[in-house]
Amino acid sequence: LALVISDVVSSGGANAAVEVEEIAGETVKYATNRGAYVLNHLGSLQSSKFIRGDNDKSTGDQSFKVNVPVTVVVAMMDGTDHAALVPEGFSATGESIGWDAGSSTNADSTMSLYAKDFDAGLVKFQFRGTSMAGIFVMEGRE
Repeated sequence: LALVISDVVSSGGANAAVEVEEIAGETVKYATNRGAYVLNHLGSLQSSKFIRGDNDKSTGDQSFKVNVPVTVVVAMMDGTDHAALVPEGFSATGESIGWDAGSSTNADSTMSLYAKDFDAGLVKFQFRGTSMAGIFVMEGRE
């Protein structure tokens, strides 16, 4: 079965629109409420699905339904205390991706990756503080 994601909720500071895009390349637009920001150097995240929503994720629910077991990878902005903000149960992978500020005046940065496995069905988690974060979903263990 191919991964299908439905009923996506992504709580954020601006209640921005939520989109799901399959990663097929080295870059993806970061947020629905920011024009310039791009995530890059996506290496190990190829073929995953990216949940694009608010620039700033809030402490409300991040949830969706999946039809197969998945690994959820969250990308947490470096330069913050991301270990204190990452959702409970997620473990650092030691990998990072790039965050490109585009035409904005912000400096480019990197984002550290954390992962957690979930069974098929409802996936739900919360960030432990307002966070600039990306959410990737990939097919998990069989």
